Amino acid sequence: MKDINYKRLFWIILALFIPTFIGMMILDEFLKTPSTEFGIVSFEFCWITESCQSALDNWEHSGQLFAMLSLGLDYLFLILYPGLIAVGIILLRSKLSGYLVKINDVVVASCVLISLSDAIENYALIQIILSGYNDSYGMVATIFASIKFVLLGIALIWLLFMLIRHFFVNKKQ
Repeated sequence: MKDINYKRLFWIILALFIPTFIGMMILDEFLKTPSTEFGIVSFEFCWITESCQSALDNWEHSGQLFAMLSLGLDYLFLILYPGLIAVGIILLRSKLSGYLVKINDVVVASCVLISLSDAIENYALIQIILSGYNDSYGMVATIFASIKFVLLGIALIWLLFMLIRHFFVNKKQ
């Protein structure tokens, strides 16, 4: 079996990530209202702020269509951004030893959980838009958005650590 060319994979994912990210940001501008000041992220946590129905009302039909489009595009994005992080971490893993290898492997594996959490959250948000606000779906969306953001924060901190480490290890050589 041939080894994976992680550098090439990184550039392919990055090439897909950039236009998808731009598309997500453009769509998000249509989702910002008084009840969703942070666009789709506000909607992800609407159960906590009890603003789910308010978001739907403020968006009206056209805003809900933009939200559905954003959530649909997010099903591509939720593969790209954790994949980009995981491949980036894998590329930076040279000269790791001991517990750092184990931490690295756990963080890379957590990128799969980031994607799964995002997918479940998206499903719940789509159900809210299609069926009207339901407290259960709001709770599911908020719980899985929270899991996603915690794991994403950990992965990004680890990636930053790996970048800094890589810079200093290469600088010493």
